[in-house]
Amino acid sequence: MDGEATFTCTALGETQCTFTGLHPDTRYNITVAACSVVTEECFSAWVPHITASTLPTDINQMHVYDITPTSFKVSWGSSQVPMESPIVEYHYFAMAADGEITINCTARYETHCILRGLHPDTLYNVTGVSCTIFTEECSPLSPAQITARTQPAAPAHFQVTDVTLTTVNASWMPSSAPLPVTTQPADLNQMQVSDITPTSFRVSWGPSRIPSEDPFVEHHYSATAAEGENTFKCTASYGTHCILRGLHPDTLYNVTGVSCTIFTEDCSPLSPAMITARTQPAGMHRPHTLSFEASGRCTLAFLLAHL
Repeated sequence: MDGEATFTCTALGETQCTFTGLHPDTRYNITVAACSVVTEECFSAWVPHITASTLPTDINQMHVYDITPTSFKVSWGSSQVPMESPIVEYHYFAMAADGEITINCTARYETHCILRGLHPDTLYNVTGVSCTIFTEECSPLSPAQITARTQPAAPAHFQVTDVTLTTVNASWMPSSAPLPVTTQPADLNQMQVSDITPTSFRVSWGPSRIPSEDPFVEHHYSATAAEGENTFKCTASYGTHCILRGLHPDTLYNVTGVSCTIFTEDCSPLSPAMITARTQPAGMHRPHTLSFEASGRCTLAFLLAHL
């Protein structure tokens, strides 16, 4: 239709003839004239004007794009100059590499369509043919083939296992919502005892300026009398400290602590850090603080009531 080339054919005693040498995927204006072989006079006014398009070339520029977990768009030809024809249909097929499932789509007035209903993270062999609507002839006979893989399904439900001090094994499966996870805390090498009274004291760990608080970690503390007669426990779920109560006055206690993840119940350290603390004698009303650092140095400060 760009007027560059004109092709003719002549049918003598027939009502049909074949045009040859046409260009692929080109629309042509076709006119018919009936001529007398004797006078060579022709009549064409009563013949309707029609158009027709040749078949496109082989699908050697097929593209897959806009890939999602369940669909992708497939097209062929130059993206700048799409080869669209109202009398040509484009049929695309996506077959799973294992041969189990075949999905297809058809485009009549454009060169692309969307293959839907695909499976996530699956490799597909994609083929395409172009066919004329009237004759149903298709090209190519051996369709060009490309491969495309759908995207994985969006991560939704995480499973967390094997939590250690520095690593986490995380896996996911299609479900509902993401789940946060926290590694195990470091060893309790800065455990502190404070607010000591005759019957209780507060125990905590971590730098006082930067409290190591985590809603997914529990801190368990135990105080056992040095002679082994009594053990007292407390648990901190949303903080790093808790108060051990019901202790005996003027008694030396071995204090231990572990931190455990709520989900896996893994605890750290396996050999809990231990410090010692003595409750105040009966009648003492003001607390003192006892703290131990990882280096083993000890600082003892007494705040005594006036006797």
